[in-house]
Amino acid sequence: MTINASDKESSKDDSDVNITSKETLKFWDSEDKIFLIEVFTAGFVSILLSKLLSYVLPKISSPELVTTIISLFFKEAGVALMIAAALGYTVESMTRKKQNEEFKVFQQEVSKDVLSAVFKKIIPDLIFKEVKRSVLDQALIKRDASMSYELSEITDELAAQLGLSDSEKNKILVCDVTTTHILYNLSDLEIKNHPIRCGVSCDLDPRLQEALEIHEATIGDNELSHDEMKKLISYGKGRGVKEFETTVNLPSTKDGKGFKVSFCSRTFKKYDDTEVWTTLTPTEYMELEIGFPLGIEVGAKSNHPEDLESDRQNPNVRRKKYKLNHGVFPYQGITFWWHKSKPEKPKQPFASADDRE
Repeated sequence: MTINASDKESSKDDSDVNITSKETLKFWDSEDKIFLIEVFTAGFVSILLSKLLSYVLPKISSPELVTTIISLFFKEAGVALMIAAALGYTVESMTRKKQNEEFKVFQQEVSKDVLSAVFKKIIPDLIFKEVKRSVLDQALIKRDASMSYELSEITDELAAQLGLSDSEKNKILVCDVTTTHILYNLSDLEIKNHPIRCGVSCDLDPRLQEALEIHEATIGDNELSHDEMKKLISYGKGRGVKEFETTVNLPSTKDGKGFKVSFCSRTFKKYDDTEVWTTLTPTEYMELEIGFPLGIEVGAKSNHPEDLESDRQNPNVRRKKYKLNHGVFPYQGITFWWHKSKPEKPKQPFASADDRE
């Protein structure tokens, strides 16, 4: 291909125009706070200069009209620069922030609509509505959810404090519970006033209700003090429920840093009991650990299409760990139970032929 001299000149001129236009666009940058301060300062200096010129020019016999025009020019230019800087720092900045938030919402809605269109083609409407409610509309997920159940016998000292007889004491186990999970906000927008809750309950005996505890809480990077927790704990319906509740704002965690939530609490359970641990938020990975006293057997199963993984344990160690290493939808989870060990039947001695005769 041949390019003549005039084409080269035309191409050069076009590139010059493009460069100039780009430089013009970059001249005003309201996101640069230092630039806005410089503009505001230039305006202030311009006003001072107008005052100075209105004082100096008459001294050097400058015509009054010229003095007025020059002073007025610098004064008005200074006022304009200061107003422009103020508007750039306030109105324009807020407008851009609002536009960015609206654009992020628009992007999310478009993504949801695309997924919705695909799902509607392959699954029935009623099932799709449930998938949409449980998964597609969720901007929040949990990861690394763990719960520890430490079952132990009531000590004589605690039984005396609660006024339990020996027969009553032997029907009840102390249950120390530790729960931990990490919240991730997958959207681009902050989730405001997200509720954080923890509750313990006991309906076995009214005397046990006074000993219910929620004694440790970690919300994000903040480990709450006893006084802070006391303000957030209340009794629910009746006296058999103790509840902790607060709200937090969750920023976007697309950078990978989650929001940790952890609680330590105490309640009381029967020697033979069943618990169901489920999630209300889509969760990646659940782990359950159960410690239990001598004479107790424990078991667990998943409320999920996949089976639990169970770590091999030393038979002399009274502790079991179960893992659900899969994605978990709302209301799925782990069912676990414990009961007193059945006494082993005594082995019948081997009877010889002479004995049988």
